[in-house]
Amino acid sequence: MSNLQIDGGLDAELYCQILDEDLMETLQYYELNVSDIVFQQDNDLKHTAILTKQWFDDNNVEIFSWPPQSPDLNLIEYL
Repeated sequence: MSNLQIDGGLDAELYCQILDEDLMETLQYYELNVSDIVFQQDNDLKHTAILTKQWFDDNNVEIFSWPPQSPDLNLIEYL
């Protein structure tokens, strides 16, 4: 597994590269199949980009459904 340091911003292309290299290598290391997992991520733009969605489809990785407007428990923000 690689030791990755991200300099600058993280975009969908780099995110897919990380998934391709690190997620898939981690699954292999633990002898898991993609059918054994459900991947969880939030609705950040790089997570919902067409390129990223295509990567998950191409690699048959199931994504945990995340609500678009998840409830915020910090009530102070609304005052």
